[in-house]
Amino acid sequence: MITISRIKKDFGGPICRSCINNRYGVKLSRKHCRYEKHSDVCPSCGERKHIVKRLSLLGYLKGIGKKPVPPHETRERKGEEDGNA
Repeated sequence: MITISRIKKDFGGPICRSCINNRYGVKLSRKHCRYEKHSDVCPSCGERKHIVKRLSLLGYLKGIGKKPVPPHETRERKGEEDGNA
């Protein structure tokens, strides 16, 4: 299950929505997340983005049973979606 405390433990702090989607293999949209007031540098990707502060109820439900995917598997999965693999 994806929780903000789990994300902080795994990645050293809260991260952006695109990193959550890539690392956990979910498709969270903007309405599934609650954000910090100001953008900040994501500790996972290093880009300045809006950082997820917490998840909505639907966001938590989408994250049930999800565990972090190792980064190399994330890249392989992304390549398959693009048709490059």
